[in-house]
Amino acid sequence: MNQGPQGVGQSGHRQHGAPQTWVGGSPPAPKPKASPAMIAGLVGGGLVVLVGLVLLLRSAAHKQEADCAVAAQAASSRVAAGDPTASRGAIQAARDVCKSLRANELAALEGGVAKQEADAKAKAAYPALLAAGYKPEQLTRASILPICKAKDRQPVEMVASNVQGEPHYWDCDRNVLFQDRPQTPADCEAKKLDFTTTRDENGKDVGACKMSAERIDEDRLRKACKVGPAAKIQPADAAEVIAMCRMAVERVLKSPKSAEHPGIFDDDGKPVSKDGCTTVYSSYVDAQNSFGATIRTRYLCTYDPRTGVASISTL
Repeated sequence: MNQGPQGVGQSGHRQHGAPQTWVGGSPPAPKPKASPAMIAGLVGGGLVVLVGLVLLLRSAAHKQEADCAVAAQAASSRVAAGDPTASRGAIQAARDVCKSLRANELAALEGGVAKQEADAKAKAAYPALLAAGYKPEQLTRASILPICKAKDRQPVEMVASNVQGEPHYWDCDRNVLFQDRPQTPADCEAKKLDFTTTRDENGKDVGACKMSAERIDEDRLRKACKVGPAAKIQPADAAEVIAMCRMAVERVLKSPKSAEHPGIFDDDGKPVSKDGCTTVYSSYVDAQNSFGATIRTRYLCTYDPRTGVASISTL
């Protein structure tokens, strides 16, 4: 078997134990190996790029915050100057710059502008409202708020339909209870009240709780009778008081079946309440006595809503 150069077979492969020689060209180049220095260089370069991006983003954020602060200050100065139109433009410009920054501050500025606009509108109507007999405290919500709070009622914006231009004024709502914050339907349900909305000083509709007319009457009656909110109270209108008093007087008559009470055209008293709690009814009844003679008896009846009883005090 013929052999080629020493140590190499005809196939070109190196034989074991022979010097390393190649036939047919240069030997293949060895694969490069990543050195620790190269790896460190790549990692360090990536960190430099990352830090650069972070610094760039932070710089952009700082610039936005600075620009937002300037725009917000400009808007605040406009509001302080008392020009609603210019103020709204400055606030919108600030919002465009700030995006989500200083949202609460800008919202507060918008509330201030709305109040300025409402005050300006009210001031223009003041002379007409005062001339029509409206009280000075009804001109703004701020002035009537303490009065309504003392009555446990919420201030509401009203329209003076009897004044030219129908300007707005403030009054205490008869049904809506005073509240320090907007109410939710759940809040009202927990208080066993109805949910409604009322307009605040900024012209925004907010949730509120209201009482029915019957509940208002009960509340007024409890205060007049000096009983707590949990105490039982039984309000009664004039017709109900008359009916209860007539039944009460019949129970003390000798012949209740013969009783004849005043008709609608007869001279009869009306139920009245002097203290806001009890109701007094003065009237008469014609009925037979023990001898069968018809006599007229005048009586005074008092109805007490705390007990729901009508009692005859004089005969």
